[in-house]
Amino acid sequence: ANDTFTVVAPGSLLNGTSGPVGTNVSVTGHGYVPGETVNVRWNASGPGQGTIVATGIAGGSGVIATGFAVPATGNGVYPVAIVGATSNYVTQNPYTASNGLSLVPATDAPGQNSTVNGTGFQANEQVQLTWDSTPLSAMTADASGNISGVVTIPANATPGTHVLGGSGQSSGTTFTVSATM
Repeated sequence: ANDTFTVVAPGSLLNGTSGPVGTNVSVTGHGYVPGETVNVRWNASGPGQGTIVATGIAGGSGVIATGFAVPATGNGVYPVAIVGATSNYVTQNPYTASNGLSLVPATDAPGQNSTVNGTGFQANEQVQLTWDSTPLSAMTADASGNISGVVTIPANATPGTHVLGGSGQSSGTTFTVSATM
């Protein structure tokens, strides 16, 4: 009896192609060696280059599924490489780091903690965070204009979609992100 096999060239996709620091990005890929470790490298400009931001194991059919949070960085387009550790198969996708806010998780229950990340504020400015326009807390942007910290979802938040806002107190720069209860 003859078996027919189809060799699949390595390929990969990111579930999003742009967003601010802290955004969760899912990575899927195929065509890797079953059982091999596959590394996701941020800002991978060549072999062995870039920072490993996620690792996964290729399944029995060579498929990989993992994810990473966009690391602290400036705005711009960054190559994301998905690299088979033993096969050295490499696929690459661009990701654009851009100004804005992210909330992880973006779906949560009242009274729970979520991480807010933001990019694009003025260096070292105070950033007022709001929940549906009501002041929630304040953070100080770093020297690159990024914020990152934990916020507690208001205990009285009702089911549905809400808006987390961040406003730079010196620059007036404002970004929002949706949250679901």
